[in-house]
Amino acid sequence: MKKRRRDIQFGISAKMSFAIGLVSILIALISFCIATRLNTVLNIAALIDKNWVIAQKLVAENDENEMAFLLSREKDIYFSLSDKESANPQDKDYQSLYSQLQGPEYEEILSNLARSYDIPGIAWADLRFKDEGKGRYVYLMHTRPQEDGKFGIGYWEPDEDSVNCNFYYPKSYATAYEQMEFFPKWVEKASNVLPESIGFVPYVLDHLMALNSRNAKNRFSVLYPVVGEEGTEPIGYLGIGEYYNNYQTYNWAFALMFIIIFLPYFVIVTLVTRELVRRNIALPIQKLAKAAVIYGEDDDKENDDKHFKQVKIRSRDEVLLLRDSMADMEGSLAKYMVNLKNLTAKEERFKAEMDMSAQIQLGMLPHSLRANDNERDFAISASIKPAKSVGGDFYDFFEIDDDRIGIVMADVSGKGMPAALFMMIAKIILAASAKLSTSVEEIMKNANRQICANNPEMLFVTIWFGIYYVKDRSISYVNAGHDYPAVYKSSEGKFKLFEAESDLVIGFDPETEFVERRIKLESKDKLFLYTDGIPEANNPKGEMYGNDRMLAALDKSSDKSGDEFLEAVDTDVRSFIAEADQFDDMTMLLLEIK
Repeated sequence: MKKRRRDIQFGISAKMSFAIGLVSILIALISFCIATRLNTVLNIAALIDKNWVIAQKLVAENDENEMAFLLSREKDIYFSLSDKESANPQDKDYQSLYSQLQGPEYEEILSNLARSYDIPGIAWADLRFKDEGKGRYVYLMHTRPQEDGKFGIGYWEPDEDSVNCNFYYPKSYATAYEQMEFFPKWVEKASNVLPESIGFVPYVLDHLMALNSRNAKNRFSVLYPVVGEEGTEPIGYLGIGEYYNNYQTYNWAFALMFIIIFLPYFVIVTLVTRELVRRNIALPIQKLAKAAVIYGEDDDKENDDKHFKQVKIRSRDEVLLLRDSMADMEGSLAKYMVNLKNLTAKEERFKAEMDMSAQIQLGMLPHSLRANDNERDFAISASIKPAKSVGGDFYDFFEIDDDRIGIVMADVSGKGMPAALFMMIAKIILAASAKLSTSVEEIMKNANRQICANNPEMLFVTIWFGIYYVKDRSISYVNAGHDYPAVYKSSEGKFKLFEAESDLVIGFDPETEFVERRIKLESKDKLFLYTDGIPEANNPKGEMYGNDRMLAALDKSSDKSGDEFLEAVDTDVRSFIAEADQFDDMTMLLLEIK
């Protein structure tokens, strides 16, 4: 019955398109973030550089010595005050303490600083110094003081509330933007030219703090040192203030420009990549999948190996290798199925022949011999269950004359057909020898010579051969390497192994000598013969059935007779081995005296 094809709801082409689109979006977002961040940094660099130049120009246009003098006087007043007096920097009384500094020179400098309004983007200019001990910036003048006293003369604010880019460059040093090839390299250059006594706040760290500080209030200052003509250390600073929103417009313009320019580029790249992947990967795989479905629905796989070879793959990559591998697999599978079909036919024919051989083999073995009208008071029953279709065990019993019954129990080395054929030869030779000789010794010698003369495979057979004398109820036997028989004495009521010494096996040495032994039986006695498949049967744990369990089973079934007795023993053995495989033939024979 052919299988239904499944409807593909989200195929490999859709998955690849989704993956490519997702990767493109991520790349676009990452590129946008990096580009925007770099643009921000460059804008800030240009902004700081511009303000630095403005501050440098303002210092040059004013009397720097007068600036330094006013800053020095303000410092003297500030540091002369107690903490209580300077506690409120917006207090009018506190700021009035600096009124003596607000002379014509002060107003002239403040007026000159106010001209910075004419420069686009500049929010204010100021003069200040820093109280390093308390971490404060103290203002001397500010072009945009507030009515509440904020940024008035003497006003101070904590360093953390004043976001400043502090460049303590010597006046001869070039501007930041001109020296900035790449931020880390520029910072290294700036550090190398600075005196050890002058601190340096890295440019990148400074502007990042300005961007991220909650107290920045969207403003920052660039501070230019005021040292005077004879000074070496900054007395104060000329600050140029600006708001960050002045360059936000440029950032938004840059973001819009990035989207307009690069968005179509990413869309085009995504579509081109998707089409290349679809043509070179998705479509070939879809073709191979379709060919696999058709191949799976094809009932004649033995004569057709063209399903995958017909799939056209243009790219020379792993997909082509996959197509070639599947085509090779299809051809190999077609050959394999033809060979398998032929092999199956041979195996079925061989099995039929083996089954027929087994039937022939079992048909040549007698089943039972009962007492007849000639007043024979004995009965013989036997059973055989090969491990394979045919086996190497065999038994036999036959009438030699009115007073003698030949009894055989044998086990050929090996299994299967060779053992079965050797068994048939041994059986025929042994039966023929029994007709020509009177003693069991001579019968075994003649049989051994003939078997050794025609035994190129060097097989051998263990044989227990005996002649039962009907009149005196005795058995003359030879044991050629076989298991000991079990004898039931009615006077004792149990089975015992008759453990007399055995001789060499048949088929090994043509000059082997055999010793005749006798067993005397009485009324109700029994003789049980078997092959090693009974005591050596294994259970799933690897334990052997053994002679003790066998004797116990014989005793348990001693009240039974004939086939019923043998079936009871077989049931006990199979109960022991449970689900374990039978690895050897199991053969049994029972001689009963009435």
